[in-house]
Amino acid sequence: MTVVIWTANLLLDIGLALRRLNLMTQRKTADENGSQRDVFKKELIKIAAASCDLANAIHWFPMENFLWSGKLKQSTVGLFGTISSLLMLKQII
Repeated sequence: MTVVIWTANLLLDIGLALRRLNLMTQRKTADENGSQRDVFKKELIKIAAASCDLANAIHWFPMENFLWSGKLKQSTVGLFGTISSLLMLKQII
C-alpha cells in the first residue's frame, strides 16, 4: 500500500512541477538576475529525480504485470536510485 501512495505522490510532484514550468513559460518575464532561470533548472531537476523515483516505485509495485513491476534488473534499480539521489544533492547545492 505504501508503494501505491509513494507512486501517487511522485505523479503529483511531477504534475505540479510541469504546471509550474508551463506557467513560467507562459509569463515569459525576463529577470535580470537570472532567478527565473534558476527556478526553471530546479523544476527540471525535480522532474528528472521524481521520474527516476517513479521508475523504481513502479518496479516495486505489488501488482504483477503492471507496466514493468518486478522486471527491472537490480543494477537498473540501483542506477535510478543513484541518479535520483545525485539530482537531489545537486538541487540542494
